Amino acid sequence: MKTTNRMQKAKIIFLLALLQYFCVFSQEIDTLDTDGYSVHILETPPPHYILPFHSLDSIAHTIKYTGNLEKTTYELTKNYTSQTEKARAIFAWVTYNIAYDYKSYNKQKDPKFPKCKGHDDCAQKMLEWENDYLDKILRNKKAVCEGYSRLFKRMCGHAGIQCSVVPGYVKRSSRAIGRMGSLNHAWNIVILDGKSYYLDATWAAGFCTLDEKKGKLDGYQRWYNDFYWLMPQEKFRLNHFPKDTIWPFTSKADKIKYRDQPYINSHFISSLDVLSPETGVLKVKMCDKIKFRLHLEYAIGKIQINTNVFKNPKIDWYFNEEGERVADKRILGRQKYVDYVGKDQIYEFEYEVKNTNLRYIEVLFDYETALKFKVEVQKPELSALP
Repeated sequence: MKTTNRMQKAKIIFLLALLQYFCVFSQEIDTLDTDGYSVHILETPPPHYILPFHSLDSIAHTIKYTGNLEKTTYELTKNYTSQTEKARAIFAWVTYNIAYDYKSYNKQKDPKFPKCKGHDDCAQKMLEWENDYLDKILRNKKAVCEGYSRLFKRMCGHAGIQCSVVPGYVKRSSRAIGRMGSLNHAWNIVILDGKSYYLDATWAAGFCTLDEKKGKLDGYQRWYNDFYWLMPQEKFRLNHFPKDTIWPFTSKADKIKYRDQPYINSHFISSLDVLSPETGVLKVKMCDKIKFRLHLEYAIGKIQINTNVFKNPKIDWYFNEEGERVADKRILGRQKYVDYVGKDQIYEFEYEVKNTNLRYIEVLFDYETALKFKVEVQKPELSALP
């Protein structure tokens, strides 16, 4: 009887060890995530969007700064009657004329706020400090998020538009799934025709490139992204969350939803909605089938899944003599694809949990990573043997 028990116990231990053995570990590579001011880093630029303000933007881009910010704001907004048009002209001007100061970011130089005593003293010193701070930005045409948001706020004030700077958290990498992300960003909230809207001039203006070996930013590319102008609330919360609860959509439930949501690649954030699973932290058991239901605003051909257990071979794309985008056929032949049902921009598919060491799931659309989930697999318990 004892021999049988030992054999049963050994069999269970062997099966658990076998599950561990078949795990294939791979390093997770993400974007730069430091404690300094946040910056938008993209491997691929976001798509340009059809702009309803194309004519207004073009005019705003022609206005020159001549040393007087109030006068510049007047020139930008004098031909418009609605607050939305005025705010748009300012937003277009700021994102067009101010580049991201990636060298300052690399040095982790935070703005040095003045020391003061009492409300009146602080208000005056902060005003003087901000005047000098904005003058420097306008001379150099460079800023980090603090500068973008303060400049936009000041110009809105000149135009009679209610606007505030909002400090808060942002998610720039999939490492932030299940966490709040970095508390190092600033954007704006504006009141237009009685309604509040968030916008982010820093992330709308362009993106930075990263030297992965040095872990430093090595360049800035102006690439306007209209998504961050008057961001839809449900989209805004995908990668922004205010520090203070005085702002809209900052309830405890909102905070939990923001913290635990899946990470969506910036390239897809405007066009992708995750209908299921409802959280980015998946707590599952062996043999569970995770059901994915995604809404995408355009058609795709291939869906793939990468995990820490299995990754499709990386594809190096290149252009042939005919100008066609092609890849090595041998690498393409080693790709694995997901069977899915696609109808009315809804894509549905399943993934079965077969390994206790599963840690994350990446979903790829046409070979590009679109979103990522964190996975926690409940390991089988050793039951007591008779």
